[in-house]
Amino acid sequence: MQDLWWIFAFCAGLMTAMFVFSNQVFRLKGSMVMIYRGIGTALCLLPFSLLFDAPENATFYYLCIGNGLLIAFLDNRVINAAKTFGAENAAMLQPLSVVFEFFVWFFFVPQLLMNLSENPLRLSLILLALFCLAFSIFMVKKDKVTKKAFFYLLPAMLSVMVIDIQCKILMSIDTAMLPAAIFYYSMITSFIAGSINAVIYFKNGNKIAEVIKPRNIMFVGLPIILLMISIYIFKNCSLHYVENPAYTMAILNLYPLWVAGANHIYNKYFKHIPYPQPNRKALLLITAAVITLILCVN
Repeated sequence: MQDLWWIFAFCAGLMTAMFVFSNQVFRLKGSMVMIYRGIGTALCLLPFSLLFDAPENATFYYLCIGNGLLIAFLDNRVINAAKTFGAENAAMLQPLSVVFEFFVWFFFVPQLLMNLSENPLRLSLILLALFCLAFSIFMVKKDKVTKKAFFYLLPAMLSVMVIDIQCKILMSIDTAMLPAAIFYYSMITSFIAGSINAVIYFKNGNKIAEVIKPRNIMFVGLPIILLMISIYIFKNCSLHYVENPAYTMAILNLYPLWVAGANHIYNKYFKHIPYPQPNRKALLLITAAVITLILCVN
């Protein structure tokens, strides 16, 4: 299973792309999406808590609470950025955090850096692959990301790094305890993030009638909840098995490619307008970087 970390990360990226792209189409309020994504997910998971033994380590819950607070900020920021600047621009900026995350993780596991240093070629190839994945995303789309979008999402990029590192720490447990860790992490962080955004939603004068409207629950709420549960499972499984969280996020953060593909299909078949073709050289570079990263890590 350890060698399959990249498949879990790839699936998490696909689910993330669907989550981000959906708000570009429906243009819902970020706080409303987060109520479904947070409280809705927590409520759906709650009945299954009898199937999992709760972790006994208090640190587990402290880190879950911390990540829940950061996720509330992050997802609301990304969702609103997708609505304002487009899903692709919102998605493109996040991979930049991967390179920083790669180095920060060595402060927690210095032995890993020592092991990599013994094989300079492997270390160089991994670094090259990470840089290529992070920066070639900008080459895929010809339109430039605006300075306004960059600075709006800069705090989100920093919070992504903290979330991933804390999540890796939480998932660095025995494989036998992994299902329980994923379950309680998902439920706790979802509830906290959703509750914060519910306060924002109602504080802005919005009504609960929109949240509980059957049409919104059926066509927006349930799909978002299913996507989020899938993301939690795939991402956390990948983080459990991978040695550095940056590797997982490098693969997961390819989701701008899937967003670009969804935009191409949506514009061609639903809006019937031309969509710019992606940069083929960038796609080849990304493919080569992904293959290099997987081979070097495994």
